[in-house]
Amino acid sequence: MRRKSHFFDDRAKTEVIAVFGDAQLVKNVDGRVELRGGSVEDQRAAGAWLRTFMPEVAAALPRLPDQSEK
Repeated sequence: MRRKSHFFDDRAKTEVIAVFGDAQLVKNVDGRVELRGGSVEDQRAAGAWLRTFMPEVAAALPRLPDQSEK
């Protein structure tokens, strides 16, 4: 009989808050919020949304691309 290994899946530890193209804004179990993946345009859209609706999170995240940057 084969044994199944039970590894914790990262998806079980996170909650998707919003999706911007291929970028995902996720909240971890420990309360940290991070932006994962996506193109520069997707990250710019996420940054604009965060600055409008979640400015405290936008300030805590590492540098987000600005709309004016190309």
